[in-house]
Order: sequence, then structure tokens, then C-alpha cells
Amino acid sequence: MAVLKVFRSLLEQNGTLKTGQVEKLLRCSKPTALKEMEALTVLGVADKAEGDVEYGRPEHELRLAEKFQWFATDECKGLRWLQKQPQGGNP
Repeated sequence: MAVLKVFRSLLEQNGTLKTGQVEKLLRCSKPTALKEMEALTVLGVADKAEGDVEYGRPEHELRLAEKFQWFATDECKGLRWLQKQPQGGNP
């Protein structure tokens, strides 16, 4: 389930997440965050790269793979928002 949370957050953050963001999202340690980021990389959904150094620790950056970039577009976000609307015509 953690991988799904990271994937959803990746879409909400326009296709880019840093290690620190994943740590906060999952309320976990850096090694656990890196493990979840690596899972999306292995699946081919995202690419992981070393980012800038923050607070003396190198941050890794997870980027949505090019073939999945559409999922971070406003069009996709609009479709996802429509699906969250309650059934029966009441907004």
C-alpha cells in the first residue's frame, strides 16, 4: 500500500518527489522511503536520481517515467477529480 501512496503523491506533485517528501508522506525512515521509491523504479513507473544535498544528506529525486507523464497532466487530474464526485447528481 505504501507504493500506491507514493505513486498518488507523485501524480499530485506534478511527477516529482524528493526523499524527504516520501519520508513525511509515509512517516518512515530514509531507508524505508528509498525502498519504496526503488519499487516504483523497478516497476518502470518512475526514475530515481540523486538530487541536491539538504541538511547534510543527499536527497534522491523520484520522477515519473516519460511514458507515464500523462498521468501528471491537468487532463488526467480532472478525470480523477470527476471520479471522486458522489453518485446521484449531488456535488
